[in-house]
Amino acid sequence: MEADSSKRMREYVQQGTKRRCEFDDEVEHLHKRMRATTPTAEEAMGFLLPHLLKFRRMYQEAVQKSECLESKVKQLKAHNCILTKAYNKTIDEKNQLARHLEMSRYQLALAKPNIF
Repeated sequence: MEADSSKRMREYVQQGTKRRCEFDDEVEHLHKRMRATTPTAEEAMGFLLPHLLKFRRMYQEAVQKSECLESKVKQLKAHNCILTKAYNKTIDEKNQLARHLEMSRYQLALAKPNIF
């Protein structure tokens, strides 16, 4: 029964990775040691602590990157708002000029006599 769980653990560790990484070897080594003897608390912490510190550093980097990206999103939203306002103002000016042009054409057509 214990050998079966050991085999499943090894398959689980190897599953989903193209090539084995350093951590997989350490887990397999620890799993072999745990079958032979139960590790002390110091040994378990000695194994886990470097990985926990690495995960903590990775988490802090991800949080920092997330905060940086959030500030960038706020900046881009502000720029988008400015561009939208400028676009709407330009469209209004275009429509106003088109109305003025149509009025000028209408007045020209009224002032110009039709020759038949």
